[in-house]
Amino acid sequence: MSLIFRRYLRVRATSIVFTRNKTSSSLPNRTQIIYTPISVFPRLENTPFHRLMASAAQPNIVDLTIPEVLEAGKQGVPIIDVREQVEIHNTGLIPGSVNIPLGHLEDAVNMSPSEFKERYTIAKPGKDDKIILSCMSGNRSKKAIIALQGKGFTNLFNNAGGWKGYDEFNKGK
Repeated sequence: MSLIFRRYLRVRATSIVFTRNKTSSSLPNRTQIIYTPISVFPRLENTPFHRLMASAAQPNIVDLTIPEVLEAGKQGVPIIDVREQVEIHNTGLIPGSVNIPLGHLEDAVNMSPSEFKERYTIAKPGKDDKIILSCMSGNRSKKAIIALQGKGFTNLFNNAGGWKGYDEFNKGK
């Protein structure tokens, strides 16, 4: 072990072993202390602070089923698909949804209402308006929800099945 590691690595004695020199019984007992390394950094996952921060970091995500998504879309709730345009080209969009790729979402949120309407053909939703986010399977839309919650949006819903769920739903009809 290098000097640097010896200097910063804290150790604790985990056991003490008493041994007798086998060659001569006149020599005193030798005591050997066995050291095991412990973490240089304290473990935080069991502290009350860590539990509090972990619970605060959990986003409030409400999942919707495909029928709920379609019904909300009919009622005028914007459905934003955060997949890349190539994916949209290969699969299509859920009826009534608009494509804003996840990487462009922050720019879209920062646009003026007129710019947003011109680019995405729907009115820019307000921070308290209902918005449904969708993607291929529901994972990227969760990331989008977390990003939008960080921007102050409060009434966000996740299309839990994503495009795959919609496709399966249509095949079952």
